[in-house]
Amino acid sequence: MNTIIVSGVLVEIGIVIGGIYIMKQLQKKETRQPALSRKIIRNLKF
Repeated sequence: MNTIIVSGVLVEIGIVIGGIYIMKQLQKKETRQPALSRKIIRNLKF
C-alpha cells in the first residue's frame, strides 16, 4: 500500500509541475503574439 501511495504522490507532483510549465509556455506565446502584431501595425501605419 505504501508504494502505491508514494507513486500516486509522485504522479500528482509531476502533473502539477507539467501544468505550471505548460501555463508558462502559453503565457510566453500570448505575450509574443501581440508584440509582433503591434510591430506589424506600426510598420503598416508608417
